[in-house]
Amino acid sequence: MTLADGRVLFLKGFFDIVLEKNNPGVLARVLYHEAHHFDRLPGGWGNIDKEERDAYARDVKMAKVFGLKQEDIDDLISNRDEYANAVKTGIPLTNTSLTPLQEATWKNHYEQLQVNLEEEFEALTLEAAAKREALKRRQEEERAAREKAENERMQREEERKRESKARVLNEYRAAASNCGLTPIMTKGNLTLGFKAGQSANVYFTEPVTLEQAKASMLMTRACWVGTGGTPEDSPCTDALGAMKSNWANAGFRHGLELDADSGDIDSCLRAIREDNDPPQDMRALNKRVSRSMRDWRDANKRRELNRLNEDARAREESGRRSRGDAEERSGYVPDHNYDLTPARRAIENGRRSHFE
Repeated sequence: MTLADGRVLFLKGFFDIVLEKNNPGVLARVLYHEAHHFDRLPGGWGNIDKEERDAYARDVKMAKVFGLKQEDIDDLISNRDEYANAVKTGIPLTNTSLTPLQEATWKNHYEQLQVNLEEEFEALTLEAAAKREALKRRQEEERAAREKAENERMQREEERKRESKARVLNEYRAAASNCGLTPIMTKGNLTLGFKAGQSANVYFTEPVTLEQAKASMLMTRACWVGTGGTPEDSPCTDALGAMKSNWANAGFRHGLELDADSGDIDSCLRAIREDNDPPQDMRALNKRVSRSMRDWRDANKRRELNRLNEDARAREESGRRSRGDAEERSGYVPDHNYDLTPARRAIENGRRSHFE
């Protein structure tokens, strides 16, 4: 049924038919059919059978567009032909001659039906709105739950990182303490390096693992003790095994790059790291430290000797230049004769001034 405002009303059983046929084109066809009636309402329908004939004729033309099956198309053709025959014979399929009582009854029924449908439509609208609101609340609750779970996960992860960092820092401190070294701390409890006695600060050039830190502290300890000429009797950490296991790993060795502000320790650390083989035990490490210190002292002696030689050569060159300048002013020449030209020139100048 098509209402005056263009709405189309369906009996509940109609949708069962649509579902049974599993074809939404059936629904589209009915809406298209009723739209024809709505277009005709302003001008009045006149002969209802003729209107229905024309509407079904349009349906038949559009059947393929709606994707209807042949059995549905056959039904449309049958309806079209029945209404066409009624128009032709003058025997109406629809009774348009209503008594005043029938017309009043139909009108009341129609109006009540429209009121009932509007109330039902409003109820369905409110129900749909309530469902949408409930869905929205559920989605918000689920989103809030996901955000809460993610925040809790991130907090646990941050806590795990802090605990891991604190544990590693404590292990660094313990390793440094076993080596007789003092960790250098900054804000955030970040260990940047350690102090070897009062003479040198040693810094990690990048973040390192605990094994790398222990190896670095062992090397520093050995180099620091070696500066006093005293070998290290025993390892201060368990780093020798890690050094032997990981020495072929360039990343592990790169983490042993330390920066010491004491030249002899820095040279010793570099010599240990750049050797092809890792120290096998403390005796091998002490030998490497002793060799590094000897080479470093020899290099210092060579640098000092070269500096003294350079100073002597500079003094000799300066003296030579001074003697040469004096001899040139006096007229002395290398064959032990004197150049009398300056004297002659002075005599000539004197004569000219006297006679003039």
